[in-house]
Formats: sequence, structure tokens, C-alpha cells
Amino acid sequence: MGSGLVTASGRSNRTAPNFTQLLILMGLVVVLGSAPSLAQDRMLPEFPDWVSGPTFFSRALAVADVDLDGDLDLVVGYTSSQYEPNSLYLNGPDGLAASPFAPPLPADYTYAVAFGDIDGDGYVDLVCGNRDHYRSTLYHNLGGSFGEEPAWRSDPALDDTRAVALGDLDGDGDLDLVCGNKGSGNVLYLNTAGELAGEPTWRGWPESRSRGGVAWPA
Repeated sequence: MGSGLVTASGRSNRTAPNFTQLLILMGLVVVLGSAPSLAQDRMLPEFPDWVSGPTFFSRALAVADVDLDGDLDLVVGYTSSQYEPNSLYLNGPDGLAASPFAPPLPADYTYAVAFGDIDGDGYVDLVCGNRDHYRSTLYHNLGGSFGEEPAWRSDPALDDTRAVALGDLDGDGDLDLVCGNKGSGNVLYLNTAGELAGEPTWRGWPESRSRGGVAWPA
């Protein structure tokens, strides 16, 4: 699978990608095209190469090489704990799997997802930012899939997390976590020797409420 992710907003995270990848969030349709870039050729294939099963509350997605086989796998986060668990679709020789990897991840009110190697073992781990006062979670990668139980939960304060981002804030070589919260201050959890802090290292002003996203400098 080539580079150049384009989301439903129409923005690409790379310039002049070799392949056009269109991930439409609601409905989860993946279209793979051979155009050098959207700017040069706006035509996409008539039919998608992959479509998930019926979905109702898909809210977040991210791609990374979860199993280190050289292609990008897909995680989908859902905002309903009653209907759909968060799901991992592995990518193989025939493309993305038709069904999520089993066992599925727990069902939370997930509003944002992010990949990053938290524990430094060479595999990307998964952070889920959860809303409606469900505590955000970290799932360690156990050699190509994620554990059924989270390795970490955020502080039990009543945070409504709408965005997550990973980056090395303190320059110690590991990834720290920022959560953008609605209705409360944004928070920072430092990573020490592969473990996220149990309580926020920093909390922003309550008025600085996140409704869209948080990011690290490039």
C-alpha cells in the first residue's frame, strides 16, 4: 500500500504521493488509486477496493504497520459502547481483511486514536481518546495485535477527550501523550521508561477546551 493518506476532509498528509488513498470515515470505504496526486488527476476508481461491514458510529481511524509485515493496517474507533467495539483490520497480500481481527478491542466511547511505540519495543502501540468521561486507554502491541485489556488508563478525572497526540515533549527519547478535552483543561501525560504517568503532568486552563484536535510540531 502506498503513501499519502487523504481523509474525509480532503487534506493529504504528504505532498505528491505515489498512490492516492481515500479513507471515508463514515462507512469506511477505502479507495486505492494509481494517480501521482489528486492535483494531477482527480479521477478515482469507480468502485472501492475494500469496504467494511455495516457501521453506525465510526468516529476515528488511523493507519500503521501493526504487525511489521511492511504494509499499513487500519484501526477504527467507534463512539458507541453499546454497539461496536473498536476494530483492527490487518492488511495482507489481498488487501485489508474483510473482518476485524479477533478478539476485538473493548467497546468505549472512542473519539480519537493514535499510533506510537510507547514502550520502545519496535511495535506501534494504540492510544484511544474516549469521550463522555470514559477514561482514555493505551493498548500495547503484543507482536502484531493488541491486548484485550488496556495497559494504561487516564486519570479518573471527568475528562471528555476529543483528541490525542503523541510526541517527545521532554526530549528523553520516548513518546509522551497529550489529550485534548472538551469541558476541562487539556492534559499531558509524560512517558518514563515506557510507562505513561498515572496522573497528568500538566493540565491546561479549563477555558482552553479542545473540540477538534491537538498536535506536536513537525
